[in-house]
Amino acid sequence: MICKGLGKLGANISQIGQRFGARLRVRMATKHLSGPRRIRLGADDVVLVCMVKNGSYYLDVLLEYHRALGIKNFLFIDNGSEDDTRERLAAQPDATIVSNRLPVAKFETLMRSQVAKRVVKGGWFLFVDSDELFELINGKGRSIQDYTRYCNDYGYDAVVSQCLDLFSLRPLSESRLWSYKQSISEFSWYSLNCIKSSEYNEKGGPYEWFLKSNKLSNPDIKIKFGGIRRELFGENCGLSSHRLVKNARHIKLYSHSHCSSNIHCADFTLLLRHYKFAGEYFAQEWRQLEEEVWDHNEGKCRMAVIKDQSFTFSGKEIQPFTGADELVDSGFMTYSHAFLARFPPQKFA
Repeated sequence: MICKGLGKLGANISQIGQRFGARLRVRMATKHLSGPRRIRLGADDVVLVCMVKNGSYYLDVLLEYHRALGIKNFLFIDNGSEDDTRERLAAQPDATIVSNRLPVAKFETLMRSQVAKRVVKGGWFLFVDSDELFELINGKGRSIQDYTRYCNDYGYDAVVSQCLDLFSLRPLSESRLWSYKQSISEFSWYSLNCIKSSEYNEKGGPYEWFLKSNKLSNPDIKIKFGGIRRELFGENCGLSSHRLVKNARHIKLYSHSHCSSNIHCADFTLLLRHYKFAGEYFAQEWRQLEEEVWDHNEGKCRMAVIKDQSFTFSGKEIQPFTGADELVDSGFMTYSHAFLARFPPQKFA
């Protein structure tokens, strides 16, 4: 018994040492490049946090779109860009850019959480990848601050986001030539086929350990997997995550790549429009596989089916995309009666 106890104690000490060492590596590898060294936010304000590498293609749309939603501060973690990403971001007065070249497969969650908490004081984080655009339910004419204010009023400190993969019906050889702005217009199709939903706190679920300390205010919110990438490529990709999270000391930010812990989830969901297959997707995917950027096989699954740039998306139940609001009736997105009373649909001429 004593030997077992000592062995367990030694393992715990070793894990603590590894976590401390990883945090220290992230801190030492993070270098400020440009913009304010500290971002101070009001209670309802939001900073967009984006890890990026060679993201110049997306920047104009990413910045313009989210500024229009009320985002006034941006924090970019550059992971070794070789294009003009850093130079272009340095010209943005509302952007802070730091550099960290550690491998994302091992340090992604720590880089996002540690850098965000070190740079930002107060407010809320919105974590968005460069190929994603964030959308609010009944959001026309409203700002993101309206929604964080609602969360603050009700004591919520995180919102579950659902990711929707959007695609075009033209071959990759054609869509690769489009600007990101044109891609946003042309990537106007989606599919809810092959989506599996599970209860938020489902026992034995893949995120159970990371969600067990969380409180859910709306039982209609589910954890979702799959979609068009499961239908075409066999991926069991996670679609649900905590991307809008309050900057609070009690929250364990990015305890998992899809989760934060010790949070009270709001009674509505948000949409992440995902344009993964826009631009030079084919070349980028092959490059990531050659460089072994990720430690999973999702890229290999996709390229085994795509094979070349003549590939065109198809599916059994594809639909035209017109906005987040349409996804409520299907159950992909959800909200409560209290949310609807605060944010009724608005009609514009």
